[in-house]
Amino acid sequence: MENWRGEFAPWILERGYDYFLDGHVTKINKDDDGYTATVSGSEDYSVEIYYRDNPFDDEIYMDCSCPYAEDGSNCKHMAALLYAIEVSKDNSSNVLKNEQNISVKNKSAKILEETVEALSPEIIKGELLKILRDDENLRAGFLVKHYRDESSIKDYINSMKSTAWRIKRDCSDHHGFVDWRNASTYTLRLINEVLGNLNDLISDDAEEMRTVLDVSLFVLDLFATTDIDDDGDTQMITAACIELWEEITANNTDENFGKYMFGELAKFCDKIGLGEYISEEIDVFLSDNFNDGHFIADRLEILDRRIERFENSDLWNGAFVLTRSVMERLALMSELGKSQSEIEEFKNKYWHLPSIREAKARELEADENREGLVSLLKECKNIDKDLPGLVKNHSRKLIDVYTEMRESEKAKDELYTYVTRYSRGNLDAFRELKSYYHEVEWIDIREEIFKALEDEHSDIKPLLATEGLKGRLMYLMKERFDQNRSMAKWHLSEIAKYEVHLRPEFEQELLDLYYEMIMKMAEHAGGRGHYQEIAAACRRMFAYPGGKERVQEMVEKWRTLYYNRPAMKQELQAIYFKA
Repeated sequence: MENWRGEFAPWILERGYDYFLDGHVTKINKDDDGYTATVSGSEDYSVEIYYRDNPFDDEIYMDCSCPYAEDGSNCKHMAALLYAIEVSKDNSSNVLKNEQNISVKNKSAKILEETVEALSPEIIKGELLKILRDDENLRAGFLVKHYRDESSIKDYINSMKSTAWRIKRDCSDHHGFVDWRNASTYTLRLINEVLGNLNDLISDDAEEMRTVLDVSLFVLDLFATTDIDDDGDTQMITAACIELWEEITANNTDENFGKYMFGELAKFCDKIGLGEYISEEIDVFLSDNFNDGHFIADRLEILDRRIERFENSDLWNGAFVLTRSVMERLALMSELGKSQSEIEEFKNKYWHLPSIREAKARELEADENREGLVSLLKECKNIDKDLPGLVKNHSRKLIDVYTEMRESEKAKDELYTYVTRYSRGNLDAFRELKSYYHEVEWIDIREEIFKALEDEHSDIKPLLATEGLKGRLMYLMKERFDQNRSMAKWHLSEIAKYEVHLRPEFEQELLDLYYEMIMKMAEHAGGRGHYQEIAAACRRMFAYPGGKERVQEMVEKWRTLYYNRPAMKQELQAIYFKA
């Protein structure tokens, strides 16, 4: 699979490449189906790459035992193995030696290792001290690994935070805005220079994991409060943080740290604004990773506070957050084994939320309780009367239920209302309604529908076309153009849409309309695109008897009227000769 890089997010590719270069890919084996290997991260992970005919076929299947890959995501360990395979893809041996995977960087690293081994301890110590004194980040990272105390941890956190702030200053203008040219650089630098370094601290030590969590939340908060021209960068930074948290939870055996992590993430959701993408992703992470009895109770408390906060909120996302929180609480109540009466009481309290009623409708439908479903849909139409989109959906569902129940009269009545009010002029529903009437009876119903729609200024041309009312359709198109001649371009598109219904009976009338509309368009000067549209409309006239002559007539007039429009002349020159 030559284009396998497209299967990975950019920051995952970079981390995978670093893992490959640093020799984390070991025990690579090749068989008839693909490759397996061990990739070392915070622990050793088993990675598998399968393919059909060769490892770079269009169909490739990847798996890894790391937490990040559990939900089907493609991780850095998979990318690291693919880089190793790519380097060694011409090797015919079934067992690829790790030495054969060494890149130029690895070779340099080996030379460096040999050189260091040849030096005396005193020289090495001196060089190391010099490097660490000159580089604050390296010094902080070194101390937090090898001399961890409260002070070294604090220094490391401050060092990472300073690095993050420096990246923001480098990538933003004096107003703190990160434009589109720097957005990806800003995001990837935060991931590689700050979040990426945190991987080295992940262990089963609660204090180190607390450091990783705190710094990652600082970076995420810094990003969330940055005014940035975002083109997917929020997803990138959030995914990188969640990858870290997945590894933290995989290594965590400390119950107190688990409570701390849960609390910090929950507070962060409230801080940055519920309903935003980052909060939603954190909520999903909490739901997937903190779902035992203790955390469920805590999550209920958090949801109750959130629900109370958003019950009467006028924020733009208030209804969305309230709905999501109420639905999540219902799911948790079921997990906790709450009584059905308690669950129903909670549902009734939030019955005004469409999602609650939609869930009830699904239950009734699954139980084939059509009478109950009809009653609910009628109630929903009334409750949601100020929300046209929802009312339209309820009505459509009601039509389907009546049809299943063979309630023809009720289906007809609802279809009539649907076509004239809820989904005005809906062509499919119009045809469906017609199937309930005899031909003579239908004529009167059809006219009622036309009048109701025209009273609401709805477009009935599609209905006229499907009914074969060509004379009325032609008259309506001419009338609409006469009423608003400034919209000549739009009216031309309407001709193109309906001329198949009007030819050949109304070819002369259509040709006249084309002529008038194109002449109207030509009154206004424009760019080359405008003249190309005029030329294209002229070419469509060639398909009509006498069309070429009418086009030639127009072109001759334009030669005199618009002699100072060279772009127009160029676009029409070919048409002139054709005509």
